[in-house]
Amino acid sequence: MPTLEHSPVRRDLAISAALLLVAAALAALLAVRAPLGLDYVGQPGVLCDCAATPIRALAHGRVHEFLVTQPLMGSVSLLLRAPFAAVGLHLGHGSDLDLYRLGALPCLFAAGLLAVYLFRRMRELRRPPLACLLVPALVAANPLTTRALRYGHPEELLATALCVAALLAAGRRRALLAGVLLGTAVATKQWAVLAIAPVIIAAEEDRGLLAIAAAATAALLIVPMALADSTRFLTANHGAGVVAGSVMPTNIWFGFGTDVPVVMSASGATTPPRSLPSTLAAISHPLILAFGFGLALLWWRTRRGARAEDALLLFALIMLVRCLLDPLTNSYYHVPFLMALAAWEGLRRRGAPLLTVASTLLIAFTMALANSGIGAVELNRLYLAWALPLAGVLGVLVFRPPASPAALRRIGSRSREEVLPWAD
Repeated sequence: MPTLEHSPVRRDLAISAALLLVAAALAALLAVRAPLGLDYVGQPGVLCDCAATPIRALAHGRVHEFLVTQPLMGSVSLLLRAPFAAVGLHLGHGSDLDLYRLGALPCLFAAGLLAVYLFRRMRELRRPPLACLLVPALVAANPLTTRALRYGHPEELLATALCVAALLAAGRRRALLAGVLLGTAVATKQWAVLAIAPVIIAAEEDRGLLAIAAAATAALLIVPMALADSTRFLTANHGAGVVAGSVMPTNIWFGFGTDVPVVMSASGATTPPRSLPSTLAAISHPLILAFGFGLALLWWRTRRGARAEDALLLFALIMLVRCLLDPLTNSYYHVPFLMALAAWEGLRRRGAPLLTVASTLLIAFTMALANSGIGAVELNRLYLAWALPLAGVLGVLVFRPPASPAALRRIGSRSREEVLPWAD
């Protein structure tokens, strides 16, 4: 007969199991309803972020073909999705759509696992029931989730979940785990390098161990691809870091561009409506890196008394700035910003996640207008009208002065978890 003290443990285990089942069911539902991603199947001989060929090769056990068929993305999501594709092939579901849906499942489930963790953590912190529902729900599924699936990039969800998880692990003094998660994220999508500084800063202790673990993990997952075909590897990563001269409406560069004819492919994808001067195109991605690492360095120098969870807000700001500065920003580029913001509000604010909800609504409204046929100039003005002020609000919140020790003592009635900076 179980003792009384075992009952809460069993109850927590039952809740965790139920939440995991819900996360798995939601991931399956989203995956089975996903259309074939626009970028999933590429054209022969064209280097792009197309995952179909390497995933199918690995699912068939053709390792060399997998290694030399490198898309612009990293290897992690390909390695994770290939076993699911292999199961599909074994069961006779070998179409590109079937394999795409099966491969999207683990990426969606990664976001679901993060949502489950946040729900449990928020319950421990006694957040309001509405917040405990909204934050995990917006992490597991939001308008950008379906947009990432539509464009063929479920790996965005995986990379984001890994980055946010690395920040959370670093803040809870799990340096080795944080390093492995960070290295895996970098080997999933190149933009994850923007999470390096926030994760290392959030760790506060054992930063050397974290950095070594991250570097070793990333090397283990990246070097084999580079050795298999160094020319293609360098070309792919150079293509991911350089803008060819086109510009989308959702960034600060659009006003400097020149109108060009828009071409629609058979899959429904369209070319950017403007071209960007080569000088501006060349500096855009270096500016993203400079702002990302610069904001992190400034935060580290000025916010030494901040709590670890505030690194989530720093990462959200960096990723929103990345969207503002990237000439080719698509809607799903905002996934890391939105999920990091949701995690921060869930763990650091007692009330409803107003910023996350407002950001979600603004992004959804912008996507709806873009789909309605609004002009590119009007879309650019609408986007900047909310994205620039929002970046300003996040900047104020990120760099606001930390509470003084005297102020912390005045709230002595709160729990250690709620008061002390960088609490475990």
